[in-house]
Amino acid sequence: MKTRYVLLPALLLAVSQGVQAQTCDDFVSQGRAFLAATNLAAANNCFSNAVALCPNNPTGNVFYAATRLLSWPSGAAGSNFFNRLGVPSAGRDIYNWTAQLPADTNGQPQLPAGLDAAELTALLRTNLLTEIIGAEANLAKVTNTNFVLGLTSSETRTVAVTLDYGDIKLLRAMLQAAEYFTYTVYSWNLDLQWSAIYTFHTNSQYTIEQLLSEHPSLLKFATTNDLNAAKLAFQNAADRYFEASQFIRNRPASVVRLFNYDDGEAGSEQKFRWLLADLTNS
Repeated sequence: MKTRYVLLPALLLAVSQGVQAQTCDDFVSQGRAFLAATNLAAANNCFSNAVALCPNNPTGNVFYAATRLLSWPSGAAGSNFFNRLGVPSAGRDIYNWTAQLPADTNGQPQLPAGLDAAELTALLRTNLLTEIIGAEANLAKVTNTNFVLGLTSSETRTVAVTLDYGDIKLLRAMLQAAEYFTYTVYSWNLDLQWSAIYTFHTNSQYTIEQLLSEHPSLLKFATTNDLNAAKLAFQNAADRYFEASQFIRNRPASVVRLFNYDDGEAGSEQKFRWLLADLTNS
């Protein structure tokens, strides 16, 4: 009997030491293996553990930013969102998405009766926006301009790709633009049944003037609570884009990354930067 009591604490100590020995690099490696196996939920959990253990680990944060967004459609909030839209659960595979909105006899998308446009923006504001902001905060942990991360074709499910500091900056700009968009559409008065919007979409005789005449409050501000947050998100998105553009344009021509400079689009990209500058200065 005494031997049992001696062995039990020793066993518990060995187990606890094994758990404690798990490092953030271990979690990242495990997460990448799950990602290659298309197990997004398990991968997201591993990357979350890595970031919890090492909050400033750039690789762990980049992977966690990706998987927290990729796994959102299959999570509780994402599933509720698509259920409300009437999108069938079959075919909701992020790697092979075949699920579609319900359609009428003419093949036009048709949302459930009684669904209000404001309800959808509220769902986005409440659920998805949290993940967008969180993912951007994860990417912000990449502060080293020499940061490079190679992804295998198994991890991307397409082709192998390499990300660097400029790519991360541009991804942050996209997320902050999405944050701005969500704040903005949520602030509008969209208290309108989708059936009315559907009629406008399908009836070629239905003009925007008629729509606004029948719904004079449409697109006016329903709340101004998020305007400052929207303004800051837009400014941040513009700043990140300027930084990304500068970095990407200064890369050697032989370097191939996720986002690459195209001489043929140089004029258009410069005009876009001018437009952003005018908007931020206005």
